[in-house]
Amino acid sequence: MARNRRRADGELTLRVMLRRLVIFIVIVGLLLGLVAMHRRAMALGQILGQLEQDLQKEATAVALLKASLDRAVAPRELEQKMAALRIVLVQPSEAQIRRLRDPVSGDPSSRAHILAQADPRRPDARTP
Repeated sequence: MARNRRRADGELTLRVMLRRLVIFIVIVGLLLGLVAMHRRAMALGQILGQLEQDLQKEATAVALLKASLDRAVAPRELEQKMAALRIVLVQPSEAQIRRLRDPVSGDPSSRAHILAQADPRRPDARTP
């Protein structure tokens, strides 16, 4: 006879409670997922900001190194460094200068011959 009994309005049955519980769990899960995504986005933003700062520092360091290299390549700077290190260099004599011919663009053998002339380990390939 319990099957024919009518439910009163607002009566909580097991099915209604389970349905509400499932809806509540889904909503809480969605909200927790949103919070987790927000926290992850914030963490990625901080990492991105740190990487941008590192990139800016590296760009500044590269600019300083380029300026230092430009100064170091200047003859006056080189002479000052050599004087500070007590390095004495003189201009090479004409006998020490080896002049190489430009290779003919289409002839690969002439380029190999010129490269062999420049190789100090192959005295037989040198030409006067």
